[in-house]
Amino acid sequence: MRALYLVLLLLVACTDGPPETPSESALRETPAPTSAVPETVEDEPGEPSAAYAPADTYLEAAEALSGSDPEAAARAYFAEAEVDDVEVETIERGEDRLVVLVTLSGLLDDSITAERLQLVYAPEPDGRWTLTEVGRQVRCWEGRGHPEWSPAPCL
Repeated sequence: MRALYLVLLLLVACTDGPPETPSESALRETPAPTSAVPETVEDEPGEPSAAYAPADTYLEAAEALSGSDPEAAARAYFAEAEVDDVEVETIERGEDRLVVLVTLSGLLDDSITAERLQLVYAPEPDGRWTLTEVGRQVRCWEGRGHPEWSPAPCL
Protein backbone atom coordinates (compact mmCIF):
# COMPACT_ATOMS: atom_id res chain seq x y z
CA MET A 1 0.00 0.00 0.00
CA ARG A 2 2.84 2.42 0.83
CA ALA A 3 4.27 2.17 -2.68
CA LEU A 4 0.80 2.71 -4.17
CA TYR A 5 0.39 5.87 -2.10
CA LEU A 6 3.86 6.97 -3.17
CA VAL A 7 2.89 6.56 -6.82
CA LEU A 8 -0.22 8.66 -6.30
CA LEU A 9 1.75 11.26 -4.36
CA LEU A 10 4.44 11.40 -7.00
CA LEU A 11 1.98 11.60 -9.89
CA VAL A 12 0.33 14.60 -8.27
CA ALA A 13 3.69 16.13 -7.39
CA CYS A 14 5.03 15.65 -10.93
CA THR A 15 2.18 17.66 -12.36
CA ASP A 16 2.46 20.44 -9.78
CA GLY A 17 6.22 20.61 -9.19
CA PRO A 18 9.12 18.51 -7.89
CA PRO A 19 8.40 15.23 -6.06
CA GLU A 20 7.64 15.51 -2.38
CA THR A 21 9.39 13.43 0.24
CA PRO A 22 7.58 10.26 1.29
CA SER A 23 5.29 10.35 4.29
CA GLU A 24 3.74 7.62 6.37
CA SER A 25 1.01 7.03 3.80
CA ALA A 26 3.51 7.11 0.93
CA LEU A 27 5.55 4.26 2.38
CA ARG A 28 2.79 1.67 2.81
CA GLU A 29 3.46 -1.80 1.47
CA THR A 30 2.63 -2.85 -2.07
CA PRO A 31 2.63 -6.63 -2.44
CA ALA A 32 5.37 -7.98 -4.69
CA PRO A 33 4.41 -10.44 -7.42
CA THR A 34 4.81 -13.66 -5.43
CA SER A 35 5.32 -15.89 -8.46
CA ALA A 36 8.41 -13.93 -9.51
CA VAL A 37 10.21 -13.72 -6.15
CA PRO A 38 11.51 -16.30 -3.70
CA GLU A 39 9.99 -16.56 -0.22
CA THR A 40 13.22 -15.59 1.57
CA VAL A 41 16.72 -14.50 0.60
CA GLU A 42 20.05 -14.06 2.28
CA ASP A 43 21.19 -10.57 3.28
CA GLU A 44 23.52 -9.88 0.35
CA PRO A 45 23.50 -6.20 -0.61
CA GLY A 46 25.24 -5.47 -3.88
CA GLU A 47 24.32 -8.81 -5.40
CA PRO A 48 22.22 -8.90 -8.58
CA SER A 49 18.79 -7.47 -7.94
CA ALA A 50 17.03 -10.86 -8.27
CA ALA A 51 16.99 -10.89 -4.45
CA TYR A 52 14.85 -7.75 -4.52
CA ALA A 53 11.26 -7.30 -5.65
CA PRO A 54 10.88 -4.63 -8.33
CA ALA A 55 9.90 -1.28 -6.83
CA ASP A 56 9.34 0.64 -10.02
CA THR A 57 7.07 3.14 -8.28
CA TYR A 58 10.21 4.81 -6.93
CA LEU A 59 11.34 5.36 -10.53
CA GLU A 60 8.65 8.05 -10.66
CA ALA A 61 11.00 10.06 -8.42
CA ALA A 62 14.06 9.32 -10.58
CA GLU A 63 14.85 13.00 -11.11
CA ALA A 64 14.85 13.74 -7.37
CA LEU A 65 16.94 10.63 -6.65
CA SER A 66 19.50 11.24 -9.44
CA GLY A 67 22.43 13.64 -9.70
CA SER A 68 26.18 13.93 -9.27
CA ASP A 69 25.96 12.45 -5.74
CA PRO A 70 23.21 9.79 -5.62
CA GLU A 71 23.86 8.98 -1.96
CA ALA A 72 23.27 12.63 -0.99
CA ALA A 73 20.18 12.76 -3.24
CA ALA A 74 18.73 9.65 -1.57
CA ARG A 75 19.55 11.01 1.88
CA ALA A 76 17.76 14.29 1.06
CA TYR A 77 14.77 12.54 -0.55
CA PHE A 78 14.13 10.23 2.42
CA ALA A 79 15.05 12.78 5.13
CA GLU A 80 11.41 13.63 5.82
CA ALA A 81 10.16 10.03 5.83
CA GLU A 82 8.06 9.24 8.89
CA VAL A 83 10.29 6.43 10.16
CA ASP A 84 12.55 5.97 13.19
CA ASP A 85 15.78 5.74 11.19
CA VAL A 86 17.05 6.18 7.63
CA GLU A 87 20.41 4.70 6.64
CA VAL A 88 21.91 5.44 3.22
CA GLU A 89 25.14 3.91 1.93
CA THR A 90 26.86 3.31 -1.39
CA ILE A 91 27.49 -0.44 -1.61
CA GLU A 92 28.90 -0.63 -5.14
CA ARG A 93 30.69 1.94 -7.29
CA GLY A 94 32.02 1.18 -10.76
CA GLU A 95 32.51 3.05 -14.00
CA ASP A 96 29.21 1.81 -15.43
CA ARG A 97 27.09 1.19 -12.31
CA LEU A 98 26.53 2.64 -8.85
CA VAL A 99 24.35 1.02 -6.18
CA VAL A 100 22.98 2.83 -3.12
CA LEU A 101 21.24 0.96 -0.31
CA VAL A 102 18.54 2.82 1.65
CA THR A 103 17.23 1.21 4.85
CA LEU A 104 14.10 2.64 6.48
CA SER A 105 13.54 1.31 10.02
CA GLY A 106 10.62 1.72 12.39
CA LEU A 107 7.95 2.27 9.76
CA LEU A 108 4.51 3.30 10.97
CA ASP A 109 3.01 0.13 9.53
CA ASP A 110 1.24 -2.79 11.20
CA SER A 111 3.04 -5.45 9.15
CA ILE A 112 6.39 -4.02 7.94
CA THR A 113 9.04 -3.16 10.51
CA ALA A 114 11.71 -2.12 7.98
CA GLU A 115 12.12 -1.56 4.25
CA ARG A 116 15.33 -1.74 2.24
CA LEU A 117 15.67 -0.21 -1.22
CA GLN A 118 18.47 -0.99 -3.65
CA LEU A 119 18.85 2.01 -5.96
CA VAL A 120 20.81 1.20 -9.15
CA TYR A 121 22.29 4.04 -11.19
CA ALA A 122 23.88 4.41 -14.63
CA PRO A 123 26.38 7.15 -15.47
CA GLU A 124 25.62 10.05 -17.80
CA PRO A 125 28.26 11.76 -20.00
CA ASP A 126 28.04 14.93 -17.86
CA GLY A 127 29.13 13.07 -14.69
CA ARG A 128 25.63 12.73 -13.24
CA TRP A 129 24.10 9.41 -12.26
CA THR A 130 20.58 8.45 -13.38
CA LEU A 131 18.38 6.08 -11.39
CA THR A 132 17.57 3.09 -13.62
CA GLU A 133 16.32 0.36 -11.29
CA VAL A 134 14.91 0.03 -7.77
CA GLY A 135 14.60 -3.19 -5.81
CA ARG A 136 12.78 -3.66 -2.50
CA GLN A 137 13.04 -5.98 0.48
CA VAL A 138 11.05 -5.88 3.72
CA ARG A 139 11.23 -7.28 7.23
CA CYS A 140 7.94 -8.11 8.93
CA TRP A 141 6.78 -7.58 12.48
CA GLU A 142 6.56 -10.76 14.56
CA GLY A 143 3.49 -12.73 13.56
CA ARG A 144 3.12 -10.80 10.28
CA GLY A 145 5.46 -12.88 8.10
CA HIS A 146 9.20 -13.31 7.66
CA PRO A 147 11.56 -11.63 10.17
CA GLU A 148 14.49 -11.66 7.71
CA TRP A 149 14.98 -9.44 4.64
CA SER A 150 12.87 -10.74 1.76
CA PRO A 151 11.21 -9.50 -1.41
CA ALA A 152 8.05 -11.36 -0.33
CA PRO A 153 5.24 -9.20 1.11
CA CYS A 154 4.34 -9.25 4.80
CA LEU A 155 0.94 -10.49 5.98
